[in-house]
Amino acid sequence: MKRLLIDVNSIVPYYVSGKISGIGRTTLELIQTLNKEKKLPFEIMLYSQNMKGIGGQNTGLTFENRHFYIPHREMYDKLIAKIPIKEWLTGYDLMHIPHNFEYVHRPEKCIVTLHDALFMKMQEKVFKHEKMRKVVPPLMHKCKHIITCSEASKNDIVETMQIEPKKISVIPWGISHDTFHPMEDKEILQKKYKIDRPYFLSVSCNAERKRTDLLVESYMALYERQVRHDLVLIW
Repeated sequence: MKRLLIDVNSIVPYYVSGKISGIGRTTLELIQTLNKEKKLPFEIMLYSQNMKGIGGQNTGLTFENRHFYIPHREMYDKLIAKIPIKEWLTGYDLMHIPHNFEYVHRPEKCIVTLHDALFMKMQEKVFKHEKMRKVVPPLMHKCKHIITCSEASKNDIVETMQIEPKKISVIPWGISHDTFHPMEDKEILQKKYKIDRPYFLSVSCNAERKRTDLLVESYMALYERQVRHDLVLIW
């Protein structure tokens, strides 16, 4: 049976601090969902890399795990990518990189989830977009296939990196219905937050790429047209 290696380094912060990024959450949800499937056409192995020994084994899932006790830092990752250490350690046939980029020895054996290509269109220093412009496109050209979450992101990847459209699959993100679901009693929420009229809700952050400035401008334009909804921002 073929072996799929999933790089789960993005979930490590969850088991260190209880906090996790959006990319880390999608990775965690992915492996938790795959673990529920009774008959997969391939074997799954989880790969992690850090000195703390935290990784796939912390998930409690039934998948086999491989952990490499070396810092997950750029200088080490570049060195590891020069020799087939991951291939020797795991014996994988195909690797999934669910967090945009990784230094790898055999990119042609990788499927990469590129969550978006906004770093090709705008620069945010806090997210090291200038570096991403240099390292991500070469990996996208060399990897076996690309997954992204929307047709808009696919179009951005094609346009900014000159990738063949057939090399990209759009798989929209799912939703955890255990966490996100309609409230049974909306009056409790309305009373708690003193909501007495319709509202627009944005759950986001203040990162430039989220375009909160455009959201507020659009809201003000609607307000001038006598649309009397509130605008609620959850950060």
